[in-house]
Amino acid sequence: MTITQALEILRATPENKEQFKLLLACSFTPLHLQTLLAAHVQRRMRNKRVAVASGDFGNLAGTIERASEQSADALAVAIEWQDIDARFVYREAGAWGPALESDLLKATPPKLHQLETAIQKTAANVRVAVCLPTLPLPPAFHTPAWQVSESELFLQEQIFAFGRRLIEHGNVSIVNPSWISEAAVPGSRLDLKSDLLVGFPYTIAHADLLADGFARILAPSPVLKGIITDLDNTFWSGLVGEIGAAAVRWEAASRYQLHGLYQKLLSALADEG
Repeated sequence: MTITQALEILRATPENKEQFKLLLACSFTPLHLQTLLAAHVQRRMRNKRVAVASGDFGNLAGTIERASEQSADALAVAIEWQDIDARFVYREAGAWGPALESDLLKATPPKLHQLETAIQKTAANVRVAVCLPTLPLPPAFHTPAWQVSESELFLQEQIFAFGRRLIEHGNVSIVNPSWISEAAVPGSRLDLKSDLLVGFPYTIAHADLLADGFARILAPSPVLKGIITDLDNTFWSGLVGEIGAAAVRWEAASRYQLHGLYQKLLSALADEG
């Protein structure tokens, strides 16, 4: 979705509809992410008028904590590396180097605990969608780009453990990092010029992707009631009306294994209801 398309969706929504209040929590300038998020949720929620508010620049935890006070119906939280350590902000003249790496071991757990506490408190009353850091880390570590450092692995470990704890507490959903990676390679996500000039770090395409992810969680589509599938040469290999039920194939030990995998997938979906 482009910015123009997003604005057209929002302008076409009647103002007399009941309002759906959505709060976007991020520590950077919300800019296009706010517009795209409103449009994506609005497209999925036609019976209401979506209004997206944002919080204070650089105050992610404070914005999250005020979600209940602002009577928000839902909360979208976009976390980036700068929320873990302020020296990851390109616009700041913070020092990078060995000192930063040692500090991360001490500063990261308390910072994530602060965000976790704020999100858990808000999630008691408000539906929350969280996006874990999606931007590439700045060149702050001693290893070359093609080699991961111990500090980077530590950060990733802490982030995923943080996300798991959030989900365990309920009423919180995480935008799938794998889903993001399939749609946007890391090099297509950061707009450094925009970040330096106005404090908005995302390319339009990446902001649109995150907005779509948030919308899918906070305004989900109706659950499918069933799946219609063909049988011959789909559910199994062969035409059962010609060769008989005993001759169709689907076992995994042969070239017919794709039919077995398809059956396994359908079985898993059936188990999920």
